[in-house]
Amino acid sequence: MDEESGAGEAIRTRALEVGPFRLRLQVVRDGEGAFGPGKAAVLEAIEASGSISAAGRSLGISYRRCWVLVDEMNRSWASALVELQRGGKAQGAKLSPLGRTVLDAYRGLERRLTEGLAASPEAEILSRHLSPRVSDVGGASIDEPGS
Repeated sequence: MDEESGAGEAIRTRALEVGPFRLRLQVVRDGEGAFGPGKAAVLEAIEASGSISAAGRSLGISYRRCWVLVDEMNRSWASALVELQRGGKAQGAKLSPLGRTVLDAYRGLERRLTEGLAASPEAEILSRHLSPRVSDVGGASIDEPGS
């Protein structure tokens, strides 16, 4: 599992794993994370729940942390990724058309990277030359205390 880092809380997100490799794709703007696995999870949770607070609860983070991530995303892109609906029965949040486009493009790029890595001869070489797991050979690691 990867985490979207930031002040305080972290969002647990699925790791992209191919064999012994773990990928974390992050879009960076001006040295800051404009989009990554945690922000993708926030958009998916908002889409599922229609609410920033419900999205935060489903991800195990506070409303404030979820709001900060939404604000960071909305400021990082040409237009807002999340639209807020205020007042009345339609109150809540939803993905903007650009939010849907960015999320789909991000998940598509993750798939392509995963597929490319799985087919990579370089990845096969690295995998082949890893030492066996300690549990696979029944020995102790030299990094473990008492060994």
